[in-house]
Amino acid sequence: MFLRGCAAALLFLLIANELVGLDLFAPALSRSGTAAEGDTKRQIILLGLLAGALVLCVAKPRAALRTILRCWPIVLVLAWMTLSTLWSQFPALTIRRSLVYEIYFVIAIAAVIWLPAETFLKTLTAAFAAILVLNIVYTILFPGRAFTELGLSGIHLHKNIAGAVALVGIVLLAGYAAWARGPMRAAAVALAIAGVGFLLLTQSKNAIGFFFVIVVAVLPALVMMRAGRHSGALVFAAIAALGGLVLMVSGIFGWSFTQWIGLATGDATFTGRTDLWSAAIDYISESPLLGRGFGAHWSVPPEAHPLLDKRGWWSGLYELTIRYNQSHNGYLDIVVQMGAIGAALILIYLADLTLSLARLFALTPRTPRASAPVYTVATAILGILMMNLLESSLFFPSAPTGLVLLLLSVLVIEWQRRLVAARFGHRPAPSGRRPYL
Repeated sequence: MFLRGCAAALLFLLIANELVGLDLFAPALSRSGTAAEGDTKRQIILLGLLAGALVLCVAKPRAALRTILRCWPIVLVLAWMTLSTLWSQFPALTIRRSLVYEIYFVIAIAAVIWLPAETFLKTLTAAFAAILVLNIVYTILFPGRAFTELGLSGIHLHKNIAGAVALVGIVLLAGYAAWARGPMRAAAVALAIAGVGFLLLTQSKNAIGFFFVIVVAVLPALVMMRAGRHSGALVFAAIAALGGLVLMVSGIFGWSFTQWIGLATGDATFTGRTDLWSAAIDYISESPLLGRGFGAHWSVPPEAHPLLDKRGWWSGLYELTIRYNQSHNGYLDIVVQMGAIGAALILIYLADLTLSLARLFALTPRTPRASAPVYTVATAILGILMMNLLESSLFFPSAPTGLVLLLLSVLVIEWQRRLVAARFGHRPAPSGRRPYL
């Protein structure tokens, strides 16, 4: 029981350290850990959490090894990250940023082998609930710091990060409310509603847009698929895809709702992120197979900033240029950093994750109480992968939602393994029977 509590505390502290840190009043860039020199306090705490995770893994060595082996697609991606040090533009940055993801993975393994799936999810939800409350309190006490010209950023570096964190928190809280009982359900509902208000104040068009796509299309598609109504699920999946496409086009060209209307009259303007994407494609063409090295493209020393060598709307705006730390498309950033080989490994990981989610749905009892946690995890994962179209997070340095995706991936893989073991034991499945589908 004590070690289980330690595992829950470890998971909670990891989220708190990576999304909040120790000093809310430090300069935002250094506090985020995205600056080239990194954040020493954050690194020390992360190493302390790693030490705790290793103790927990040593206490259950067979379970830890079994889970690591089952997470082999993630292991391959992490190995490729580290290997990219050999050709990285900034080897020291690649080593440090690869190590951070490897520490995340070890902590995820330590937590998942000690915690039941629901406890893991409760702990994750509690961490995001605490961060959401902290954001709200911080905004009330220090509105001058919390609000920026672009929108509400709260305790975070940028409004888009605040929006992404709020979106994940809302999904987790709403999901928890569906299977919690008593006062905890009421508290989760109230905080989820407050989270929606916070999300709207961030004015993060990406997070707000994907929030509505999740509510209107993604969740209904999952429910219908679970109920066996595949034609209805396909319709809602198509709506989700269309909504994602609309948001993607809006992000690329910087279109507002009125500009979508103006498109019909020929008045829409083509300004926004196309220059950033064009620059990313140029860098991909320079090293298509291997990439530039994980974590060695963005958040580098100012004189080596990748946009300084490319022409775009940022040309001549040095101070603004060096603040940019992503291509605003996580899938492009994967290829920029890790090349086609790294992208292929991540596709394998995503395919395995999708299969694991499908097995999880198939093996979970069809009661609302049992299904709600699975819907929560699936919705959060799909939401993060959709947001990755416009905000880099998937295996991206210092990306809060990227950390959450890794944690949920390890949870899903181990969770479905436990359900398979519980249903079929250690005996091979009878001939012709497919326990995973």
